[in-house]
Amino acid sequence: MSDWKLDDKEWVKARKKAWPEYKFNIEKSGMHGWINLEKEHHNYVKEYFLTGSRLALEAIYKYYEDSLLLELWIHPSESTQRSKY
Repeated sequence: MSDWKLDDKEWVKARKKAWPEYKFNIEKSGMHGWINLEKEHHNYVKEYFLTGSRLALEAIYKYYEDSLLLELWIHPSESTQRSKY
């Protein structure tokens, strides 16, 4: 089961509404690399945030220095439980 509830219009709407604040916080966080990335790479972060796209996540890991921290930060799950996988 995906943590991205893409079939839930209200969830998608809320996620889109939350993006500008996440983007602002990423830009101001001091995380290395964000400023030095091309806008195209910023779009991968947005795409992963909104859709959970594996291709976008792969691009994040390829281009972004603090990719694991970023992935954890923008992942929609609030669970503190570890996955079996």
